[in-house]
Amino acid sequence: MLLDHFCPMHARIDQAGCVTSVGPTLQRVLPEGWQGRNLSDLVTIQSPSGIHTGLDLLRMGPVRVTGHLRSANDLRLKGGWVPEGVGGVLNLSFGISVCDAVRRFHLTEADFAPTDQTIELLFLAEANAMAMGSALDMTLRLQQARQEAEERSVTDPLTGLANRRAFDLALAQRLQRASPFTLAIMDLDRFKLVNDTLGHGAGDQVLVRVADILRNSVRRGDLVARLGGDEFVLLLEDCASPTALGARFTTLIAKISTPDSYEGQAYHVGASIGWIAVKPPQNCRADDLMRHADSALYAAKSGGRGCHRQYHIS
Repeated sequence: MLLDHFCPMHARIDQAGCVTSVGPTLQRVLPEGWQGRNLSDLVTIQSPSGIHTGLDLLRMGPVRVTGHLRSANDLRLKGGWVPEGVGGVLNLSFGISVCDAVRRFHLTEADFAPTDQTIELLFLAEANAMAMGSALDMTLRLQQARQEAEERSVTDPLTGLANRRAFDLALAQRLQRASPFTLAIMDLDRFKLVNDTLGHGAGDQVLVRVADILRNSVRRGDLVARLGGDEFVLLLEDCASPTALGARFTTLIAKISTPDSYEGQAYHVGASIGWIAVKPPQNCRADDLMRHADSALYAAKSGGRGCHRQYHIS
């Protein structure tokens, strides 16, 4: 009873090197049929070197022992051997494997000696893990909130397109690169009429529909932004021939000009586009480019709307 109470992981070894009795905790973790088997069938001893069986231990005086269970070789054991009469007692513990052992064998406080500090250490480890988990969760939530805030700061809330701030940053970056690009400003025709006659809900529907058309009409690397109201802007990676770009803009205007309806009431909006092809190292500032594209847009509207015009840099 004394050994069971204070050494619940002990094993008694007889003169033949076989296990005759074990503590209540060791009994829980050993496979059935342990009684009478040689110690080496149940436990692999790693140190001291040269000790493999119960008979080997019988030739030793008191010594520290390390090893593992044969039925759970990933759980490391440590303990001590003490000769007693013709046999001896091997007292074991899980050491650094205790957390895994507790989970695997569902051990509780009753499975450890009353003087063993393992349970207190487990409580501290669990508390530390919970604190670390809470801190990690808080960090992840803060990172997510920061990322969402950054995305909102450069996103138009109605259409999901880039907003003016994102466009300004993108244009500044394009001007610092040596590759050509095209800047196009688009304004909707008859949008105010839809807004005034069918209401702001219809106006929002128009803007979302146009945003979807623009988003699906550009290529990877291009940028589509809503600057505000019914004004959109495109930054296109390439600077193809005027004929090819003109064909793209004509197709885009035709898609936007397709009639639609809101709550059963038909409406018809159009689009006008002013654009400029930029081929660095042309000495251009962002304000100059926007002014030039605006001039081309004004020319498109003055020319009957529903068309595009290019601004030629002299």
